[in-house]
Amino acid sequence: MSAPTGSGTGLQPVPHFELCEIKDHDGWRKLPGRLVYDGPYVQIEECSFITPARPDAATPWTVAYRKSAVAIAPITEDGEFILIHQERLPVRLVRPPRPVGGEHIGEVRAVSPAKLRRMIAENILQDALTLALFARMSAKGIV
Repeated sequence: MSAPTGSGTGLQPVPHFELCEIKDHDGWRKLPGRLVYDGPYVQIEECSFITPARPDAATPWTVAYRKSAVAIAPITEDGEFILIHQERLPVRLVRPPRPVGGEHIGEVRAVSPAKLRRMIAENILQDALTLALFARMSAKGIV
């Protein structure tokens, strides 16, 4: 099932994606764990798994649960991507984060697909959501 991205010409339907969830499957079995951090945006659990390669031993694992997120890739009629600089505190697992206020939206600019590729290659763009979206668009031949 797809949802339209809006009205007008040239817009593609948005595919439906299942949410990722940790569940037992294909030789993987999650054992009970303990929550070691419970923040408003991320929870960290220390647990163990039985894996297909190690079915007789519990393997320790750290699982980070985060709130659902959405990534969009607005493209102009000229084929440029709109980038929005958004200031965020990095997630720190060694101590609780200290809130410093609301979100800050900074610079907004259009970049070509080639410039977007260079910004990723040069580590200018590093956040996981942008990198995952770029990888998906690359796999689909969009960039």
